[in-house]
Amino acid sequence: MSKNAYVTFLPDDNDIENIISLYYTYKKTNSLYPFIVLYCDNITNKAIKRLQDYGVTLARIPAEKQYKNDEKLGIRKNNLYPFTMVDYDKIMYVNWQNQVFLKNADILFDYQEFPLIWTWVNPGNSNEIRLNNIWYSCVPNKEIYQQMAKGMENDYIEGRVAYEVLKVH
Repeated sequence: MSKNAYVTFLPDDNDIENIISLYYTYKKTNSLYPFIVLYCDNITNKAIKRLQDYGVTLARIPAEKQYKNDEKLGIRKNNLYPFTMVDYDKIMYVNWQNQVFLKNADILFDYQEFPLIWTWVNPGNSNEIRLNNIWYSCVPNKEIYQQMAKGMENDYIEGRVAYEVLKVH
């Protein structure tokens, strides 16, 4: 059996209820694969303890990989961190916002290609429309991670750089 995992990211303590809901529904599916919550240094010990009490597997993003200068860019770049998790054959990234597992999704790991699933986000009264990833599958590869992170930082084109790199690979 290949070594796969579901991964999500906890950006701050305010999103802990979303993570708990996502984890609760994941547990009910009897998945064969682990569910890992990535977090950064801004998460309090109280939040970490609460997730541990639920049985959630946590993995801290190393300090040198954390992006703290710009919150929006940081969250997007931290969402790419699963590409560095080379101890796994395949990662299924699940966004923490308003997501639940309705049934076991393990079959998705069997697909050679799995498209990014995006939603359109229109923040407030803005004319700006952003893409927000919900699910993606990746074969961890640090080189691809570096390309996406660098492109995202250099261009600050929300979503487009990551999508273009993923589409090619």
